[in-house]
Amino acid sequence: MGVVGFLPGAYWAMWLAEQGNIPVTARVASYGIRPGSYARTSSAFRSHLAEADEFVRPSAIRNLRKSLAALDSDVGIHAHAGTHHWFFERDRPDAFDAAASRRA
Repeated sequence: MGVVGFLPGAYWAMWLAEQGNIPVTARVASYGIRPGSYARTSSAFRSHLAEADEFVRPSAIRNLRKSLAALDSDVGIHAHAGTHHWFFERDRPDAFDAAASRRA
């Protein structure tokens, strides 16, 4: 089973990772993060974040990287350069970034 979450869904995808007893083999969290302990998960993990996001502080991204670095699993945290919150959203021309959206 895999989990993909955007915004509050990203928060809940990460909450599931903290539980450790739910058989998720891969998760992707976009636009959001959740501080916590992820030592109980062994799933692959991807996070796609905006470099300049008013909802996610750079310190939170650094803390997430530290927390996930100790895992023995496939982890990738991507803060897409030059992007802002909503960079996936084509209907948000103020923030949409086609190249970053394709990469994510």
